[in-house]
Amino acid sequence: MSSRLEIEKICEWCSNRFIAKQTTTKYCSHDCNSKAYKAIKRGEKIKNVTEQIFIQEYQKPLKQLKDREYFKIAEVALLLGLSKQSVYNMIYSGKLKASQFSSRLTLVSLKNIEDMLESSASYETRQVIEPELITEFYSIDDIKTKFNAKVSWIYKIAKSNNILYDCASHAKVQSYPR
Repeated sequence: MSSRLEIEKICEWCSNRFIAKQTTTKYCSHDCNSKAYKAIKRGEKIKNVTEQIFIQEYQKPLKQLKDREYFKIAEVALLLGLSKQSVYNMIYSGKLKASQFSSRLTLVSLKNIEDMLESSASYETRQVIEPELITEFYSIDDIKTKFNAKVSWIYKIAKSNNILYDCASHAKVQSYPR
């Protein structure tokens, strides 16, 4: 059973106008569909090869650093998976000891890196802060008289600050922390 729809569309591959029988049709012909599919698959293959090359290039310097005793700042950053600036910040703050031989040469020993990692405080999970129990409730009329405000303003502020109110009786207003 064929569709009676006739939707004018533009082919996503060749950009020609065509009449589609379904709303999901993307291509004007089987040929354009095949070409688009092949282009997607080709792109996926290229992406996979590029990722493999990147991984190999990233691991190559790590293998070279494996048996060394002293490291430059860039090499320490590579070992720790940080930026060079983060390594400099650790040196400036005194967390990591380094030896500066000249304005262009700073070395960090493997022992100093291991000492820094051992002496660092263990990770502690943050404590969940319990929301405060709200004991004050105001009626809309109380708010109107206390703050000399219009009802529309009260509703606007309540909505923007996540304040719940009883719409039926306008009796109580209660604020919940975000």
